Amino acid sequence: MDKIAIIDHSYHAKTKSSAFIIDLLKEHYEVDIILDDSWKEGKEPDLSCIDDSYKVVVFWQSISPQMVESLKCNNIVFFPMYDACGDVTIDYWYNIRNVKVICFSRTLHEKLSKLGFQCMYIQYFPQPISFNSQKGLSLFFWHRRCEITWETVRKLIEDTELEAVHIHKAVDPFQTFTPPSTEDEVHYNISYSDWFNTKQDYLDAVDAKSIYIAPRITEGIGFSFLEAMAMGKAVVAADRPTMNEYIQDGINGYLFSVENPRPIDFTNLEQVKENAFRTIVEGRKRWDKGKYKILDFIEEAPRKNHYFEKRNRYIQIVTIGNKVKRIIKYILPYGLVRLYQKYKTIKVTF
Repeated sequence: MDKIAIIDHSYHAKTKSSAFIIDLLKEHYEVDIILDDSWKEGKEPDLSCIDDSYKVVVFWQSISPQMVESLKCNNIVFFPMYDACGDVTIDYWYNIRNVKVICFSRTLHEKLSKLGFQCMYIQYFPQPISFNSQKGLSLFFWHRRCEITWETVRKLIEDTELEAVHIHKAVDPFQTFTPPSTEDEVHYNISYSDWFNTKQDYLDAVDAKSIYIAPRITEGIGFSFLEAMAMGKAVVAADRPTMNEYIQDGINGYLFSVENPRPIDFTNLEQVKENAFRTIVEGRKRWDKGKYKILDFIEEAPRKNHYFEKRNRYIQIVTIGNKVKRIIKYILPYGLVRLYQKYKTIKVTF
């Protein structure tokens, strides 16, 4: 078997969120996994052990130009996640312009295709779990990050009489939990959990409720909300990738504006739950049929990215960006004073 190396975010050793792709690769390659601790230690992993005997080097979620330049292998594949890379500058992509890219986000794939990357798009779907047809209005909220808190959820359910709410308090690294008020705990019949002993315990807790709040405003793939859909739950999610690439508002889930969350009408809740489950059933068929295209893409010979070939195009983009920064600087209060001083012969004092 050919050897490949995977550089993976060390936090995934706990969450197992990269296991599905590692298992796929292990069917066809001898896989060596190197964990990247730079997110907590600041030091990138030593990749000197990756010699020219490796056919492919895979970066899962995180990558740096320094790590790429240190490799002897030139067949490099990057799996970026929209939540980490969706809004990075063009400088970031320029510095890794000749790596091959596999996107789980359609939005990110469209962006990188325009930037000349050798890339493919595939949408992941988990196995359908079960469809619990029980009626009632109850809610599960995993408070993972500070962008979506109980205050956000309360605005979304303002017009809804819920039987019960369960809040899972296992926040992501560097995040803090903001508890509901005592009054809300009583009114919404709120219960809590910190961590579950097994994955099945977590799934059972989600399955006991009819509505699931997607915990983050953007996702790389979105395992948590996809698993909820795989149990026929009505997912309420921010109207951003990747959630809005799976969910049609009011059809198989509900989408809300992060900037202006408003109460959601759950009148068609039961139909939405059925549609959510059906989305996963049909999507999983497409994933099982198309996942081996990932292996074909990995085997492709890397091609040079010609979008950045003409250096003046990149320089022009950076120059425009710098001009915009200068304009913004002058718009700021201090900048207004500077303009005033420049064009008026009046002494300005503070």
